[in-house]
Amino acid sequence: MFPLCLLSELLVMPHSRSWSSETNLPCVMALEDYSEYRHAVRIWQFMSPMLMLFGTAGNLLTLIVLSKRRSRNNSTALYLCALAISDMVVLNTGLLRQWMLYVFEFDIRALPVPVCKLHVFLVYLSTQCSSWFLVAMTCERFVGVWLPHKVKHGCTRKAALIVITVIVACLILLNSHWFYGLEHLTFTYANETYEYTCTTKFYPHTYDMFSVYTWPWIDLYVFCIVPFVILLIGNLSIILRLLLSRRKTRKRVMPIQLTKVATQKDDKTSQITAMLVLLNVVFFINISPVSTFLVSEPFWKDSIITEHDDALFSLVWSIVNMFMYLNNAVNFMLYFLSGSRFRAEVKVLFCGGQGMSVFGVGTTARHGAITTKQTMQTTPGNTSSDCKNGNTPVQSISLTVSKSKDTAV
Repeated sequence: MFPLCLLSELLVMPHSRSWSSETNLPCVMALEDYSEYRHAVRIWQFMSPMLMLFGTAGNLLTLIVLSKRRSRNNSTALYLCALAISDMVVLNTGLLRQWMLYVFEFDIRALPVPVCKLHVFLVYLSTQCSSWFLVAMTCERFVGVWLPHKVKHGCTRKAALIVITVIVACLILLNSHWFYGLEHLTFTYANETYEYTCTTKFYPHTYDMFSVYTWPWIDLYVFCIVPFVILLIGNLSIILRLLLSRRKTRKRVMPIQLTKVATQKDDKTSQITAMLVLLNVVFFINISPVSTFLVSEPFWKDSIITEHDDALFSLVWSIVNMFMYLNNAVNFMLYFLSGSRFRAEVKVLFCGGQGMSVFGVGTTARHGAITTKQTMQTTPGNTSSDCKNGNTPVQSISLTVSKSKDTAV
C-alpha cells in the first residue's frame, strides 16, 4: 500500500495533465482552496465544542438527578445512567479528537502506541454501547407493556445490572482486536520518508485485510443496522400495545377508590414510554445519515478522484458526524422535555424544595407529622389495593395515614 499521491503519479498519464506555460507545473488547486472543504473545517471547529460542552453538562446533570436515592434503584434510571456515561465518553474521545485536529493540528492518536490503541478502542466501544443500552431499555419497556406480570421478576435493578454488564463485556471482546493490530509505521520510498500514525500493517498483511474490508461491516451492523431494526420493531410494538390498552380502558368501568391509583400508574407509564419513544425517534433521525453514508460508501468511494471530490467528501462526512454526535449530546434535553417528574427533580436540584422519584409514584421528601383520615367503602367480596399491604377489606374502613415520610413506588 503506497501513499495516495504516489499512486496517482503512477496512474495518471502525462498527456492528461494540464500544464502551465509559465511555471511548467501542474495547475492543480489545493484542497484548502475549495469552499466545501473550508465549510467542513468550520463545522468541526465551531460545532464540536458546542456539542461537547452542552452534551457533557447535560449528561452530568442526568447522572446527578438519576443517582439520587429516590431514583437510583429503578432499572430505567440505571440504563439512563449507563447511557449518559457512554455518551460522555463518545463526545470526549471521538469528537474531542476531531476538534483538536482541526483547531490545534494535534492528533491524539499520534501519541505513543498504547494511547493510540486505547483511544480507538474507547471510540468504538462507547458508540456501540450507547446504541445497545437504548436497545436494552426498549426491550425492558416492551416486556413492561406486553408482559406486565413479568415486570417484578425481569425488570429489576439487578437484572439491569446483569444486562449492562453483558453488553459491555461482549463489546469489549468484540473490540479487543484494536490492541493487537494498531501501530506507528515508517517507511522510505523514492528517498522520501513517510510516517503513518495509529494505522494497521500494510497489505498483504492479514489484519490489514480484516480492518479494511471486514471490520467496517461488522461495526456498521453492531452500531447501526441491528439496533435500528430492533428499536423500530420494539417501538412499533409498544405503541400498538398502548393504543390497545387505552381502548380497553375506555370501555372498562373502574371503581372510584382505584381511580387515583390507576391515574398515577398511567402517568408513570406514559412518561417513561413517551421519553423512550422520543429517545428512539431522535436516534433514528441522527443515526440515519451516517448509516446511509457508510452503507453507500463502497458504491461511490472509487469515484473520488479530484481534490474537489475530496472536498465534497469532507463536507458530507463532517455533516453526518455532527448528526451522530448530536445524538449523544441532546439526551438530557429530551428527558427534560418529555418528563414532568424529571423537570421537577432538576428544579429541586437548583432551587431546592420537595423532590420526587423520577420513575415512581409519590414523593420522598420528609415532612412534619400530618395525620389525615380517609373512609373507604368496599363491597363484600371486593378487594382493594390495601390487600397488598396486608390489610383486611371490610364493609367500612376508617384508615389513618401518616405523611411523615412518603415512599416512592
